[in-house]
Amino acid sequence: MKGGIRVHAAWIGLLVFLLAGCGLFGTAPPNSIGQLGPTGGWLEGPDQLALSVPANALPSSIDVQLKKAQPPSLPLPTTWTKRSDFYTLSADTYVPASDPFALLLPVPQGANTAQLALAVFVATGSPHAPAQDIWTFLEGTYLQTQGYFVVLLPEIPEDGLTFVLVEGPDFTSPSASPPSPGALAPAGSTGLGYQWLKGSQAKVWPKGSISSATASTFQNAFNDIITLYSKSKLRSPLLPITGAKPIISLWKKKPLGYDYTNAKYSFYLVRSGDVKNGCDTKTLGYYVPKTRIMVVCVPKDGKFTAIMKRTLIHEIFHAVQKRYGKSTAWWAESTAALSEVSMQDPTYQPQLTPDYSHREEWRALTAFGSGAHYRTQDWWYHVLRERSLAFDAAMHEYMLFTMDINGTNAALKNKLPDEYWHWIQDHTYLKGAHTARPATACKPDLKTALNVTQLVGTTQGEKWVDHQNDRLVFNGSVFTYKLPNTEPFPVTWRLWFTLQGDPLKPTDRTTVDTKQWGCNMTTPPTEVTVAPGQTFESGAIAANVDLGRAKDDQQPKADGNKKFRFHAKPLRGTVEIASPPAPNTGIDVLVMDEISCNSGGTCYWAQYQLPQPTAGRYILDLPIGTYYIGISGASYTAEYTFVEVPEDGVVTLPPP
Repeated sequence: MKGGIRVHAAWIGLLVFLLAGCGLFGTAPPNSIGQLGPTGGWLEGPDQLALSVPANALPSSIDVQLKKAQPPSLPLPTTWTKRSDFYTLSADTYVPASDPFALLLPVPQGANTAQLALAVFVATGSPHAPAQDIWTFLEGTYLQTQGYFVVLLPEIPEDGLTFVLVEGPDFTSPSASPPSPGALAPAGSTGLGYQWLKGSQAKVWPKGSISSATASTFQNAFNDIITLYSKSKLRSPLLPITGAKPIISLWKKKPLGYDYTNAKYSFYLVRSGDVKNGCDTKTLGYYVPKTRIMVVCVPKDGKFTAIMKRTLIHEIFHAVQKRYGKSTAWWAESTAALSEVSMQDPTYQPQLTPDYSHREEWRALTAFGSGAHYRTQDWWYHVLRERSLAFDAAMHEYMLFTMDINGTNAALKNKLPDEYWHWIQDHTYLKGAHTARPATACKPDLKTALNVTQLVGTTQGEKWVDHQNDRLVFNGSVFTYKLPNTEPFPVTWRLWFTLQGDPLKPTDRTTVDTKQWGCNMTTPPTEVTVAPGQTFESGAIAANVDLGRAKDDQQPKADGNKKFRFHAKPLRGTVEIASPPAPNTGIDVLVMDEISCNSGGTCYWAQYQLPQPTAGRYILDLPIGTYYIGISGASYTAEYTFVEVPEDGVVTLPPP
């Protein structure tokens, strides 16, 4: 009987394996240890590591991956002793959790359980984080009876959390013994949710580097700001939590619940100038996305100033943003900048931060990249004031959408281009003859619009307009232009941008890295054909041209401070006609557009009288196209069909 059961189970396992391979059950990501979702759960990984989350913490399911990892290139601090292998924890998607995840690591024999921590590696280049690799840490609780060290994780990042269990004098790890059965509520019933904790605990890092009096001053200031935030309409922040007690009375490897009665937010104090811990002399503070650790760089004199208060408000706002979900860099920094003063207003009215105001006219909303810029706060200020919205209520509403261009457009009910134009018109423009609202039929794209310049082309020669702003980025500039056709044949214009050279050549368009055009323009260079007697009018178009944007406005201007030029070139060619035999007193030429005249629609044609040339050949300049050409003179007639007139080329008609 037992043997039969084993065979049956093996066949079932093989069937499941085959079905999974066929895609019926899906394919789990590599190193997957299982899924966690709204019902909570407990997952076990390699080397007896475990992860749990209580019920109702996650609105949807995530797949969790946990694997051994190679040691990062940055060594551990010399005062930290490694007590486990290195691991990487990640999830297949980001889902904000209302309760923290509990990460459990078995503690080896001989470890000092009162000095344990989870060391986390943060690589350079992460949003908000320092400009160099650093090690951060999360403290936790030692479960004495079970032999586990447990750490609360505010989230599981998609790009992975690389960690190792360490021991050292910088850490304090209280022990927890199971209370008597039934003394506390069952696991998962006392969740943190979106409630604000009542205080904070400042952790000096490294220990002893900042006086206790200074630490107390910053902690009291943090608590005052927490009170400000807790009275707002914003959700609670994703920050490390200290003082929460695990509920382990019913230990059966089920999701751990926590008692938050005496819990506080943790934040770290690092002395300014401590570069290896992320506080160079220009950094006031930062927020680490991997661990949600918030660091304040304390001035060397230890004084708590107005700028330090703004720093606390700014970094806490980043932690609030993460409670809502992902954010692009420009979105995160611009709104956090606006929070610095707006949160201090008694009614949360939007207030500009003085040293971040006056956005540079050459920057579009999305033009920041890794050098996320703070001055875009005045765009948010404009939107909130125009709509009579309080900062906290507006941010709560808008952060429920994705915090990027598309989410902003959705939050504004598909009015982002209009709001952007209002802001440009009301704030950025110096109003004059060349400023204009876009035509209603041609709204600019979501990366619109800075300087509006009028260009009127002619059918005979190239026209252009120089962009008079010679800053390093020509991003989001808007042109309106007209192309009137006064000739008898359709005329095609080519439109493109160049970087002004020495001298400027029409072929310089390959120098420019063109990005995206809106409305009537396609990927440039683009061509527009206008019928005889018609005028093509663009409305307004947005051109985004990036020539090596510097990281921020303190960097040197790119490409030698050269200007940009917008070109409209009519595409034309030349027809050469041999002189007829004597007497040569000139010729009459009938030209018909083969395409239009054979299409059954309007037939475009013209007749030319050409006097006797001095150089022996007749020259006829025409727009590019396919033509019938009939010639008659005193003793001369000829017909030519389907004559292709090329751009900037010459076609010679053979003698009859």
